[in-house]
Amino acid sequence: MFPLISEAGPPKDLVTSEVTNSSFRASWTPAPGNVQAYQVYWKSLFSEEHGEKTVPGDATSTILEGLTSETRYQVTVIATYSYKDSDPLTGLETTDASPAAKSLTVSHETEQTMKVTWIPAPGNVINYRLKYIPTDGGKEVVLKIPGTTTSTIMKRLQPITTYNITVLPIYKRGEGKPRQGVGTTRTLVHNSAHTPQRHVHLRHSRDTST
Repeated sequence: MFPLISEAGPPKDLVTSEVTNSSFRASWTPAPGNVQAYQVYWKSLFSEEHGEKTVPGDATSTILEGLTSETRYQVTVIATYSYKDSDPLTGLETTDASPAAKSLTVSHETEQTMKVTWIPAPGNVINYRLKYIPTDGGKEVVLKIPGTTTSTIMKRLQPITTYNITVLPIYKRGEGKPRQGVGTTRTLVHNSAHTPQRHVHLRHSRDTST
């Protein structure tokens, strides 16, 4: 009588969690039978970056480290048996943006304009979606910015107004990680601060002449 070959098959239900800008955890439901090990592969959808690792057969998760921020990865898990490998279980995850990339810079503020600058997102960015709205409420404005651009001038703003600003990278597959910040337009200083000083100076001149 021939010995029975134990049940074999792929792992199931690939789930990712604990996502940072350089790592994330991949978890799965165990494959059936006597699994010797799991082979875990990952590759970037933005570049030639790839990697692999072997984890014990009784493991159900592993952390993939040393990854590139804001990058879409395909993850593949294969169960290894003594006589064959299982079919692959695949999934996708995008690493988080770095702290610097999550923010944007506001400069050159005037009464009605301000400049917004951000760190470029990786991969083939089709365009950026710039959204801004007054923090106290009002109409949200949405602009499309070319994917090769990393700064723009926001125009026709209200004086002395703070705006919540978001820049969102847009890919063929969907949205990337947002860049966010706050900017405030300036007041009309030329109509206020200088006039009282001139009045004080004239009054002082008249007082010294008597």
